[in-house]
Amino acid sequence: MDKHSRKLGSIAWTLDELHNDLPHIKKGTLSKRHERMVKRNELESPNKKYYWISILHFTIGYNRTEEETRCPQ
Repeated sequence: MDKHSRKLGSIAWTLDELHNDLPHIKKGTLSKRHERMVKRNELESPNKKYYWISILHFTIGYNRTEEETRCPQ
């Protein structure tokens, strides 16, 4: 979705905007997929009009050694 976010200039999309960018997928199919993703907390859509990625669903972290995380002195 990164290329779409740059193209649309936003972090939330309507079903129509997504369908315009993905015309080979039927609008009904997109809607059902989004409903499932919302139920799994992969997407958020509180008003059922706009969809965006739920950052709380994905583990945010990194693996760095103790040496890499120290502040320079």
